[in-house]
Amino acid sequence: MAKTGIDIPQTPQTGIDKEHIKVQLDYQTENNKLTLEFKGKWLEKLFSANFFVFLVTIIVLVSGFVFMSVEGVAKADILDYWKLILPVVTTYIGYAIGKGKQSNG
Repeated sequence: MAKTGIDIPQTPQTGIDKEHIKVQLDYQTENNKLTLEFKGKWLEKLFSANFFVFLVTIIVLVSGFVFMSVEGVAKADILDYWKLILPVVTTYIGYAIGKGKQSNG
């Protein structure tokens, strides 16, 4: 019998079955492995380069809207600012679409 760390005598007084405890321990071990694997995959996706690029792009877009809401800024300055940040946004969108097609194909 495999070592489980449990040495309980099987007597009618305890009513404990070693095999039942072993099955429960195996279930808990497998459940813990699956939980750790699931969390690891989520952390990997959360801290991936694609996610950070996505966050930077969102921050750049938000900065454009904040710049538009500031009073006293000329429309020409707003247009120049969007002309500056729009290539960054479209570059990320192209990268994300190209990366998605590459990983699927």
